[in-house]
Amino acid sequence: MNLFTDQELQTLANEINLQLSELATGIDDQNLQKAARGGKKTLPGKQKALLEQATGEAAETFLKKFVRVAKQDLCQEGGVLHGQWQKYGDLENEGMLKHFGGILAGMGLTSAPLQTAVVAVSVIVLHLGIKAICEDCE
Repeated sequence: MNLFTDQELQTLANEINLQLSELATGIDDQNLQKAARGGKKTLPGKQKALLEQATGEAAETFLKKFVRVAKQDLCQEGGVLHGQWQKYGDLENEGMLKHFGGILAGMGLTSAPLQTAVVAVSVIVLHLGIKAICEDCE
């Protein structure tokens, strides 16, 4: 079952790239600088707000639930996404959208909140890295 049309996948993949570009250029830098001074990783502000809006939960709490559900694929050796990250140091946007979309739909998200959450989670995972996500959510 495909949750997203080809056009939606392309639009969402482009949004991931845009948000990652914003993070790379420091548009959301204030939140990250505070975290760096404190010696801990924090969620990027825009993605945190979007995830909270889409799920109605604190982003950190929801992300921990998400990682528990996605742990086999994301955090453990032999997992599809874990293997891609280990090999390439990156994940392919459309594959990640499909994978994460299925997980988030299984967690009860639908429609616009699903699209918002899948982009936010994807950007967070790509920005912080799988190792940081998996360690922080254990």
